[in-house]
Amino acid sequence: KKPPWRETRPGTALDGPRILYSRQEAARLLSVSVRTIDRLISTKALAARRIGRNVLIPHVELMKLSRRDVVNV
Repeated sequence: KKPPWRETRPGTALDGPRILYSRQEAARLLSVSVRTIDRLISTKALAARRIGRNVLIPHVELMKLSRRDVVNV
Protein backbone atom coordinates (compact mmCIF):
# COMPACT_ATOMS: atom_id res chain seq x y z
CA LYS A 1 0.00 0.00 0.00
CA LYS A 2 1.15 3.53 -0.80
CA PRO A 3 2.14 5.83 2.06
CA PRO A 4 -0.68 8.31 2.83
CA TRP A 5 1.14 11.28 1.25
CA ARG A 6 1.45 9.37 -2.06
CA GLU A 7 -2.17 8.33 -2.36
CA THR A 8 -4.40 10.21 -4.76
CA ARG A 9 -7.88 11.20 -3.74
CA PRO A 10 -10.46 11.89 -6.49
CA GLY A 11 -11.72 15.45 -6.47
CA THR A 12 -8.79 16.90 -4.49
CA ALA A 13 -5.59 18.72 -5.35
CA LEU A 14 -3.82 15.35 -5.19
CA ASP A 15 -5.92 14.03 -8.07
CA GLY A 16 -3.94 13.91 -11.35
CA PRO A 17 -0.21 14.13 -12.01
CA ARG A 18 2.16 14.80 -9.15
CA ILE A 19 3.99 18.11 -8.97
CA LEU A 20 7.50 16.71 -8.38
CA TYR A 21 9.18 13.45 -9.42
CA SER A 22 12.38 11.77 -8.27
CA ARG A 23 15.16 11.13 -10.78
CA GLN A 24 14.15 7.47 -10.98
CA GLU A 25 10.49 8.29 -11.56
CA ALA A 26 11.37 10.89 -14.20
CA ALA A 27 13.58 8.37 -15.99
CA ARG A 28 10.76 5.83 -15.99
CA LEU A 29 8.25 8.40 -17.30
CA LEU A 30 10.57 9.46 -20.15
CA SER A 31 11.81 5.91 -20.88
CA VAL A 32 15.45 6.87 -20.37
CA SER A 33 18.12 5.94 -17.83
CA VAL A 34 18.74 7.76 -14.56
CA ARG A 35 22.17 8.62 -15.97
CA THR A 36 20.47 10.43 -18.87
CA ILE A 37 18.34 12.38 -16.38
CA ASP A 38 21.52 13.31 -14.46
CA ARG A 39 23.17 14.44 -17.71
CA LEU A 40 20.15 16.57 -18.66
CA ILE A 41 20.18 18.19 -15.22
CA SER A 42 23.94 18.88 -15.30
CA THR A 43 23.72 20.49 -18.77
CA LYS A 44 20.71 22.59 -17.64
CA ALA A 45 18.47 20.96 -20.27
CA LEU A 46 16.19 19.82 -17.44
CA ALA A 47 15.45 22.00 -14.40
CA ALA A 48 15.50 20.26 -11.03
CA ARG A 49 15.06 21.25 -7.40
CA ARG A 50 17.06 19.99 -4.45
CA ILE A 51 14.93 19.50 -1.36
CA GLY A 52 17.09 18.14 1.44
CA ARG A 53 19.00 15.20 -0.05
CA ASN A 54 16.46 14.65 -2.79
CA VAL A 55 16.74 15.90 -6.35
CA LEU A 56 13.21 16.45 -7.64
CA ILE A 57 12.05 17.33 -11.14
CA PRO A 58 8.87 19.37 -11.65
CA HIS A 59 6.14 17.78 -13.78
CA VAL A 60 6.07 20.92 -15.96
CA GLU A 61 9.77 20.49 -16.81
CA LEU A 62 9.22 16.87 -17.86
CA MET A 63 6.38 17.96 -20.15
CA LYS A 64 8.54 20.72 -21.69
CA LEU A 65 11.33 18.25 -22.36
CA SER A 66 9.00 15.66 -23.88
CA ARG A 67 7.48 18.25 -26.23
CA ARG A 68 10.86 19.66 -27.27
CA ASP A 69 12.16 16.42 -28.76
CA VAL A 70 9.34 15.74 -31.21
CA VAL A 71 10.44 13.86 -34.33
CA ASN A 72 8.26 13.82 -37.43
CA VAL A 73 8.01 10.27 -38.71
